[in-house]
Amino acid sequence: MLKGIDVSRWQGAIDWARAAPQIDFAFVKAGGGDDIVSYIDVMAAANAIGARQAGVPFGFYWYSSGRNTVQAQAEAIGLWLRRGDAATLPWAIDIEDTSRGAQGILDGLALADAVAQMTGVRPLCYTGAWYWNPRWDEARRLGAPEVVPFDLWMAAYTPEAIIPRGWSDWTIWQHTNQGSLSGITGAVDLNHARARFWDSAPGEVKVAKYRITASALNLRAEPNAASSRLISPLLPQGAIVEADAPVNGWHRLKILLKN
Repeated sequence: MLKGIDVSRWQGAIDWARAAPQIDFAFVKAGGGDDIVSYIDVMAAANAIGARQAGVPFGFYWYSSGRNTVQAQAEAIGLWLRRGDAATLPWAIDIEDTSRGAQGILDGLALADAVAQMTGVRPLCYTGAWYWNPRWDEARRLGAPEVVPFDLWMAAYTPEAIIPRGWSDWTIWQHTNQGSLSGITGAVDLNHARARFWDSAPGEVKVAKYRITASALNLRAEPNAASSRLISPLLPQGAIVEADAPVNGWHRLKILLKN
């Protein structure tokens, strides 16, 4: 089992050289949440530089907040990406804002999708069953997919995993927010990962273009053969679509040309 941390301005200045031998990976908060004007966590750049110089594989996470539109947050992340901080791990979207009910789930998933399109790699989604499950039925009614197409970074401070609905397993498990580590003053979040998930670029979005040769193509709004939620109208023969890598046998399509 691999050991990781996630850090933000709340940890203050970190001695990454001391912390590095104790961990296998790290996530650095880039921004979001209450950072309404600048969005950016004040320790993000220092933590990214420190992790990189200490040889710690790291990635960024972003707190999806209902106080800001998905578009505005995506634009802020886009600006951050152009800084070129050479992160090793995929991005993660933190979805736990209680201010918007089930819409917070939809916004978080929409932001994750935007990041996937910008980076070419599906981000992880960080959340916990305490937040997710009470809002899931309403989120499904509003259009959330039955199976979440992003790997799960699960928050569960319990002996056994409590996996939020829409997932069948976890990729990272944040098991405490009261961890202790040399080089970090005060408590820090600790995480488990079963393997070096970043080596295989999990969820990489490999886009390919296809032309529809069938007389018509049924499209479903969610990755489930039993679903009756068909998208209308059908795609006609000759239409051109982009399809990314399959998730559980299903492709996400982007329509480029309908006829």
